[in-house]
Amino acid sequence: MTNSNNGVLVVVEVAESQPVDLGKEMLGLARQLTENFGGAVTAVAFGAGLGNIGEILIAHGADQVLVNDNAIFADFHAEAWLPDLSKIISEVAPSIVLIGHSEPGTDLAPRLAFRLNVDVATGCEAVEIINGLPHMTRSCFGGLAREVITFSKKPVLATIRSKTQQALEPVMERVGEIQPVNSTLDEGSIRTRRVSR
Repeated sequence: MTNSNNGVLVVVEVAESQPVDLGKEMLGLARQLTENFGGAVTAVAFGAGLGNIGEILIAHGADQVLVNDNAIFADFHAEAWLPDLSKIISEVAPSIVLIGHSEPGTDLAPRLAFRLNVDVATGCEAVEIINGLPHMTRSCFGGLAREVITFSKKPVLATIRSKTQQALEPVMERVGEIQPVNSTLDEGSIRTRRVSR
């Protein structure tokens, strides 16, 4: 894995072997941040039967894609994602981690922040770098105002609201690195299981 101390890592949710729209929007934001301030864009995809997800994410702006393709990830489960995702973030060492402000993302992000001993900003509508630090803008007081927050500890975790960022037009000829991830998950450590839907 490429070690980047100032890059952006994007956790992309996948549905039917395709990245969800919010994942593409976050890649657009990550590309904008790294083009202005340096570093690489790393996308992480968890799922089962992911096919050519790597090529799709590179086309939408990723420099490298880490693919964790395992039957255990067919459905989202925060306890299943945490061990591998924590390890990936420790190895990649990004400055910023972007996670979708979705049902899975709002479950995952606080758990991940606790495990990594860092802070998390949820429901963000914008991220920009000011004086070398990421500043996140989000609504408050029921949407009547906006607040801007920043953290000094790295990595900065932020969940991004849907439709607040612009996805890039895909360029299928774009070149990047695709790496499979060998899961370190101990299935016996998962304390809860979905038995029906």
